[in-house]
Amino acid sequence: MPRRPVVALLSLVVAACASTRGSGLKTATEEAPTAAKPSTPAVSGAPMSKTRTPTEVFLALVHGVCAEQPDPAALAELYAERTFVEHPFHPDRPPPLRSRDEVRAHFAGGDPRPVLRRTPVDIHIHETADPEVIVAEFAYAGTNIDTGASFRIPAIFVLRVRNGEIVESRDYFDHLASARARAAGEVGRRGLP
Repeated sequence: MPRRPVVALLSLVVAACASTRGSGLKTATEEAPTAAKPSTPAVSGAPMSKTRTPTEVFLALVHGVCAEQPDPAALAELYAERTFVEHPFHPDRPPPLRSRDEVRAHFAGGDPRPVLRRTPVDIHIHETADPEVIVAEFAYAGTNIDTGASFRIPAIFVLRVRNGEIVESRDYFDHLASARARAAGEVGRRGLP
């Protein structure tokens, strides 16, 4: 299997996680199908009978972000009331999001029309020795609906999920690819992909 360019970044992220969090990768890697949908909706309106796994939470997140009309409130419910979300590769170095309200505002910000029609693809979820932590390697692929140009934005998320909610996330994006996909330099105005 040819090495994807993001694999080198994944190695660095995993090494950083292992050295700072004490969680190395397990030898088994769970690979989610490209077209996989979350097993339960982001917000169903009814209490869930079981706590979601980190993988289920991740899949609900990326598919929710890619919905035709993303629901900021539903996306925010995937996060704990007190959370820590950072985007270490963002060129503007924004401060971390530290609460569910900040996460909700993050997802609600920007242009109300969808500039990018996208879907998560090439999803590879790596479990770690810590059952709360996963490393998810994937890409957003799609089309800029204004220009018709196709794009692919590689990403890696390092998530800590406790009791079915994200308590910590480090989201690594290719921000240059995101800016190219938006074609008008909107990455700074709209926020992250």
